[in-house]
Amino acid sequence: MKRNEVLILGTDCLLIGCIVPLGNEEAFKELVGGKTTDSFFYPQILYETLNYVTYLENCDRNPDYIVSFEKEKDLLDEKLAKGVKVVGIFTQFLSRIDDYIKVIRHIKTGYPDIKIAVGGSFIKNLIKKLSGRERRIILGKIDADVYIYRYECQVEFGKYVRYVRDGGEGLSEIPNILWLENGELHTSTMGLIGGYEDSHAICWDKYQNRVGGIAALRSTINCDFECAFCAIKDDSEAFRKIGIGSIKDNLDGLARLKQVKTIFYSDETVNYPKDRFIDLLNMQIQGDYPFNWYGFLRCQYIDPEIASLLEKSKCIGAILGLESGDAPMLERMNKKVNIEEYREGHRLLKKHGIFTFALFVVGFPGEDEFTMKETMDFINDLKPDFYILNPWTCEEGTTIYEQRSKYGLSMKNGKWRHDTMGSQMADDAVMRMRKKIHGSIDACDIDLSYIIQLLDDGYALDQIRGFIDGYRQKANVGIK
Repeated sequence: MKRNEVLILGTDCLLIGCIVPLGNEEAFKELVGGKTTDSFFYPQILYETLNYVTYLENCDRNPDYIVSFEKEKDLLDEKLAKGVKVVGIFTQFLSRIDDYIKVIRHIKTGYPDIKIAVGGSFIKNLIKKLSGRERRIILGKIDADVYIYRYECQVEFGKYVRYVRDGGEGLSEIPNILWLENGELHTSTMGLIGGYEDSHAICWDKYQNRVGGIAALRSTINCDFECAFCAIKDDSEAFRKIGIGSIKDNLDGLARLKQVKTIFYSDETVNYPKDRFIDLLNMQIQGDYPFNWYGFLRCQYIDPEIASLLEKSKCIGAILGLESGDAPMLERMNKKVNIEEYREGHRLLKKHGIFTFALFVVGFPGEDEFTMKETMDFINDLKPDFYILNPWTCEEGTTIYEQRSKYGLSMKNGKWRHDTMGSQMADDAVMRMRKKIHGSIDACDIDLSYIIQLLDDGYALDQIRGFIDGYRQKANVGIK
């Protein structure tokens, strides 16, 4: 079937980028002069959704999309009413079973004949940890038509759309899917197939009205690290690097829009591996693009050469998942880094004028008063520009959860407890620690993308601190 023939058929599939609320952009709006702001996750969700759309278009499918179910429910209904055969939900953002149930019920109430496929990290991790009987019960409650057992679902979803569109034969031939039929759970052949490599650049001109001041890209797929608390990493899929040429094509397309100020690299670690990262930085430097950029970096892979290239490539900020200032805690987390590497990497970033956003976790198994004091002292000594303390979230399917007997870890109704701390104690500890940290701006209840937009607009740190203080006073949030 040729491309123009598919277009005659109308939309054959629709993607929903996110099914959970994206946050309240209005809360910060008037504090920054009434400017429109996007939540931290919006650019990444848009990019991931358009990746699916681009792949499907290049496979002779005719897709449509919405970015947010919560914010675009009316638009979703409008698009569904025009005739859609399949809806796909593949969000990589942490969700709940109830979120999927709500969205699928909404679709099937009005359009019971539409087929629904779900997949991505949440669904894969959910399926992995359930027994056979539990799978039948839980997947039956979610009530999708197929479940794709992959982190990246483009290839399988494209095959499923063709299966539905072309007559409904050969479902079992689509790899890595599960489906319920007459109460019985069926599974196709599981295993790696040709993965999606982001080989086709997005046609950004088509989506100009969707792109804001911050646009997201990525340079790698999956993660090559094994942090003990991570619930997103997919162990069964290879860590892959996107072609520099493809990234350049996306940058060129975004530059033509003349509205993007900043690129967010959404990789779990954009500066790994080092040689590849140097190629990426040199490409950006040679292209002399009209935007700054920021992303998640690991301090142990920052040396004088990298730091210099970061500055030349217009890196404005580094998000650092430091997690703890206590060495034994870092070892339990399997961070594969030491405190001195943190200090040296941070020093080089600051030397080259790059703002630092340091993220920490409080309450991980083994946490106690001593380790929390180590983290507070570390933050006060390091003085990152911004810091965030997050209470640890216990996630089933993570390495640390599999080792729960070692730490006396248990969880019930979303609350956890281990030998040295409970979830409520962690919440209380975060509030106490925030009062004792000085020299850094507490961004615990502030969307990082708002800060990036303020930095892009030339505001100084003291001014940003004033905006944050004003927001907290108005919203009555923050340290009590």
